[in-house]
Amino acid sequence: MPLRFLLGLLCLSGAAAASLSAAGPHPTVLTVKYKDRMLPVVKVIGTDPVVLAEGKEKRIRTEPTYQPQRTSDYSPAEVALQNVWLGGMQLFASIDGEKRTDKPVVGRQGGLTEFRVSLTAKQAMPQGFIAVVIYSEEMFTNESSLFQPQIVVHALPPLPEGVEVPVRVTSKMFTFTPGQKYFVQIFDQDGAEILTPYASLGWPYYASMEKLQLAVVLKQYLIAQAGRDAPARPVVSVKPLLPPQAERPAAPMTARFSVTAAGHVEDVRLSAPASQEIEASLRDAIGGWLFLPQIKAGSPVACRVEVPLRF
Repeated sequence: MPLRFLLGLLCLSGAAAASLSAAGPHPTVLTVKYKDRMLPVVKVIGTDPVVLAEGKEKRIRTEPTYQPQRTSDYSPAEVALQNVWLGGMQLFASIDGEKRTDKPVVGRQGGLTEFRVSLTAKQAMPQGFIAVVIYSEEMFTNESSLFQPQIVVHALPPLPEGVEVPVRVTSKMFTFTPGQKYFVQIFDQDGAEILTPYASLGWPYYASMEKLQLAVVLKQYLIAQAGRDAPARPVVSVKPLLPPQAERPAAPMTARFSVTAAGHVEDVRLSAPASQEIEASLRDAIGGWLFLPQIKAGSPVACRVEVPLRF
């Protein structure tokens, strides 16, 4: 049976829905409900999530409801993925991350569906887990349960250093419909997501979910701010993924951009030049920031914002 994602709008940290498009990084931690609290998943036994409560591991055997949360950084672990298949739908991702496509198949329903992938860890990883998410872009404009996202979370076998390990998960949770997409996330032994070329296939999905939630919050915010003035206030700030080998700018830099009346960022400009890789990383990340927009006499208006950048 489908397990729905419930996404909470993020508070500011240091670091009507649009269609899917390019989006900034989204390092993720999975949380699950335990005794009226949402706790991070630290490991998975079979398909049962495990959380830490009062210093002890608690295995949740009832049907879990996962709530992905944005976290500040990815795991330092490195795992390579090859031959990624879900039923008859294969994922493709280039090593440099420049070109990513998916290859859908004709929709079908029912029966068991097999997910398979080959994993190779750079350093040995004694345990971890994998999350496979399947969704349709229709979910951002249609509230029907047919278009709700589905997720399978399953424990990984131990991954020895440098050894390719095939992983197969069979599930009857997935219901295929035409035009659906999916993405894969790998989590280490501490529950932190590992950055892979395939992880970025989920970033537009998370960005669209966050925009949906911002739209809901904005309606409530405008009611509370009726007749008032208020500055733009950030609610999601995305940390850029700077290429390790790219030279960091030596001079101070400022990002200038527009915040729309819906709270989205547009027209990102940088005050000083940087390498192509650094500028692309900054624009991708800042383009994913979300704001409660500037309010004038109770109505949202577009505005320009300047933010100093530190490297």
